[in-house]
Amino acid sequence: MQSLGFRTRLAAALLGVMLPDASASAYQQTNLVSDLPGVAAHQDANLKNPWGISYAPTGPFWVSDNGTGLATLYNASGGAIPLVVTIPPAGQQPAPSAPTGQVFNNTQGFALPGGQPAAFLFATEGGARGSWGKDTFWNASAYRTDLADDIQFISAGTGAVNSGYFQNIGRTRREGIELGAGAPLGPVALTARYSYARATYRTGFVETSPNNTTANADGEITVSPGDSLPGIPRQLLKLRGVLAPAPAVSIGATLVAASSQYARGNENNLDPGGTVPGYAVVNLDARWQVDPEWQVFGNVTNLFHTRYQNFGILGANYFRGPGNTYAPALAGPEPFRAPATPFGVWVGVQWTFGRKGS
Repeated sequence: MQSLGFRTRLAAALLGVMLPDASASAYQQTNLVSDLPGVAAHQDANLKNPWGISYAPTGPFWVSDNGTGLATLYNASGGAIPLVVTIPPAGQQPAPSAPTGQVFNNTQGFALPGGQPAAFLFATEGGARGSWGKDTFWNASAYRTDLADDIQFISAGTGAVNSGYFQNIGRTRREGIELGAGAPLGPVALTARYSYARATYRTGFVETSPNNTTANADGEITVSPGDSLPGIPRQLLKLRGVLAPAPAVSIGATLVAASSQYARGNENNLDPGGTVPGYAVVNLDARWQVDPEWQVFGNVTNLFHTRYQNFGILGANYFRGPGNTYAPALAGPEPFRAPATPFGVWVGVQWTFGRKGS
């Protein structure tokens, strides 16, 4: 498979190329194609909200046009190829579809009814969105993605925990829901976003994980279909409120909460210590736009100095001697967790040139 994905949040869908500038340590941007006139070398009205991009080794670039339900093709200079492909919506979703990622298929899999493999594969959005008024919104979506011949890092079983190799492990699945809503409450804008993600193995396999307390005498564990992938919290919640006491001033607070996740090395989900606990953290931010060019900002991370971790791995502790001294003979399995950002305060000034008078 060969692919390169990207997503733009710009109002004008734009494709460009960055070329190194030999005279300085910078890059020169060349806008190749846009859906708006006068901003790029080429204009294509179909290119709205481009997401995924892929290409065959000797073919043009295929781009998913999320805003028009199409896939359009371009040469290296951004010129449109006279072939526009309509991407059908998934299931009972209404047309047009909303294509997102895509990939060029250089395998013999994903056969079409005639027996030939599909040259390009597309993913689309599925869900609903709407609004109650001018400044309110809501959205809801559900997804499920199945991967064949997924790749995972496998520990070597000796040496450091990061020594190992990558291996195909069969099929995996990622499925869940995403919900969001937002509304103003006087001078305060409130938003809430929630996601539930279930990432599981669909194919069983045996892997080396000697620091898993359930490993056999050879340091191996058995991963069964339905076991959860490590490093992915099942639930995420984000609540945000922004107070705008004046047009150029904003003060915001964000609550981020995540459920527990399995540590790497606990792919069978059976090691009692192989879980990273969930957490909740509060961040603050403030902005004052002095004029179109100058902005004063401040950020407070982890307001309550919450001690939490966002990654874990099963390893071996070699410092179990008196006073935590190095003692290889006493080494034993132990979970290691990466501490997250502590309390911090940042204040700064930002200057954006070229906006004077805008």
